[in-house]
Amino acid sequence: MAVSQKPEFTLITRMTHMLIAVAVVVQLATSLFMNAHPKDGSEDVLFEIHEYSGLISFGIIVAFWVIVLFRRRGTSLSELFPWFSARRRKELIEAVKARFGRADGASPLSFYADDPLAKAVHGLGIAIISVMAVTGLTYFVALKLDVSEGITALAAMSVHEPMSKLAWGYLITHAGIAVLHAFRKERPLSIMWNIYPSSQKK
Repeated sequence: MAVSQKPEFTLITRMTHMLIAVAVVVQLATSLFMNAHPKDGSEDVLFEIHEYSGLISFGIIVAFWVIVLFRRRGTSLSELFPWFSARRRKELIEAVKARFGRADGASPLSFYADDPLAKAVHGLGIAIISVMAVTGLTYFVALKLDVSEGITALAAMSVHEPMSKLAWGYLITHAGIAVLHAFRKERPLSIMWNIYPSSQKK
């Protein structure tokens, strides 16, 4: 199978991607074993790690949004979130039809450079992580103000906890497909997990 042309990602994009990935893994991993409300009233170490790594995650997400909004190259905001543009929605629909209607036997999971579907999927992941970061921060502030039983805190957690299930699904699927691309020699993991300047061109 022919290898698709690989796009170039800037160093700041790769670094931000790495930081977000690590932050998400820490957040999800600690959520599996932490105890937010120990019966003896003591502090749970994993919950504290979850709290403060969550604050760091929020900062990383904010930095990412600033980068996306002000960078001059790379995927645009309208490409990440095509739902609000008739032209972008049309491009997305055409990309889906082309990917799943290919007659040459190519896998629908194959990577194609400048693919609107891949960009929209990345946008979905960013949206999930952003919502989790905001709701997590809201609950953290509520805890510190001792109003964790208030309507704002409860509403935040009613969104945060179900969203974590989506984050798990996205993480497993995203990582799995990335490994599949690398195994099939379609797209090396180093394209995003490399801190050195890339010599690959769009």
